[in-house]
Amino acid sequence: MNNIIFEDDDLLIMISNYCKENKHAVICFSPRIANVPEQVIDSNLAFSKVFFDKYPFTGIYIIPKWNHWYETENFDKAILAINNYTNLQDIWTYGVSMGAYGAMRYAEQLNASGTISICPQASINKHLIPFEKRWGTELAKLNISENWMKLHKLAKNTYVFYDSKYIPDKRHVDLLKDNYSFITEVKVDFAETCCCRCST
Repeated sequence: MNNIIFEDDDLLIMISNYCKENKHAVICFSPRIANVPEQVIDSNLAFSKVFFDKYPFTGIYIIPKWNHWYETENFDKAILAINNYTNLQDIWTYGVSMGAYGAMRYAEQLNASGTISICPQASINKHLIPFEKRWGTELAKLNISENWMKLHKLAKNTYVFYDSKYIPDKRHVDLLKDNYSFITEVKVDFAETCCCRCST
């Protein structure tokens, strides 16, 4: 069963395989959209849904309608829509790149017990990441000034998959480690941004 549980101008959120007896869930944050605005935004962009539908737990899929790194005006309402499913007790957040940022950034608000973060951005605050030259136009549009790492906890079980030889991603992971000492690193060296495929 697939149902849309939240939608606004920025997001589409759907739930799959839900039943009240199921206490386990994965919340998947989709990665950056490569072809905005040509990309059709629908349930086909539900990140990793084909994979997780094979298993007996609830899947919740957060699909962006543009590249906002999940920093939207009404994201608190999206979180409320997810947290309404109060039977869910063992929740993991999951994402790649932009999605990995969301998976870590909102783990506390989503009551996650764990996070799997692949090639994450630690921040999109330009003052914290002066080394970051990618996505300049998109990040400038967001103009984020806060440091979420000073405001929110990570899930106690946080696994970060990344290529430690790939400097752009390593710098973000180093920033995460400066703020959270308990992160479990999983190094997938020489994969660059293809860690998701190379780690399966």
